[in-house]
Amino acid sequence: MTSATIVQINSRPTLIDYLNDPTAADKAFKKLSDGTGSTKLQAELNQLTGRLDDNQISTISADIAAGDSNLSLNKLKNMRDFYEHRVAEELQELASQHGVNLPVNITNNDGSWTVDDLTGSEQAGITKLQNYLNRDERLSKQLETLAQLSSTVELNQARENANALKKQDVSDEAIVDYLQTTRDTVFTEKTLHISRDGVTSNTLNLANKLYDALK
Repeated sequence: MTSATIVQINSRPTLIDYLNDPTAADKAFKKLSDGTGSTKLQAELNQLTGRLDDNQISTISADIAAGDSNLSLNKLKNMRDFYEHRVAEELQELASQHGVNLPVNITNNDGSWTVDDLTGSEQAGITKLQNYLNRDERLSKQLETLAQLSSTVELNQARENANALKKQDVSDEAIVDYLQTTRDTVFTEKTLHISRDGVTSNTLNLANKLYDALK
């Protein structure tokens, strides 16, 4: 029986589905997400990563989701770090121009970025920064790209960690739970943290933190 058949029969993917057949596992997750077999989860998977050219994100994302990409975890981390630096300089300058004290969080809600003040900045400054983000489609796209790269790094790190856990004789059930928890969190957590040190996703090192908790 093929892994694709196993996924169709079982509501819960097997460990083999996760590690050896990403496409089949993604189909199972699509069913698990809302029980209707809609494309909701697949749409999220198709927005997870990309090259440094924003226009190529969807293509690379689909490759990774299907297990066809040769991009290493190290390469993905380098791409993420590049985007973090690229976006941080602009956001830090914008915060300074509008009188916004750092740190702040910005969260993606249905495609729009919302500024969350963490330090008691003047509301006028927060409003100006919010209005700027609303108007600047280029910057919004770069924020989406950074969020996508950060998510993909965590998903690929989780896959590597799952293989390590298998070698440590951790139960298949525990490993599948680990993978699913990582994915669920990555798909729901859409916040970027901006500070004087840079910009990071709230899911930074998520896969390793959950991995360490299992060891």
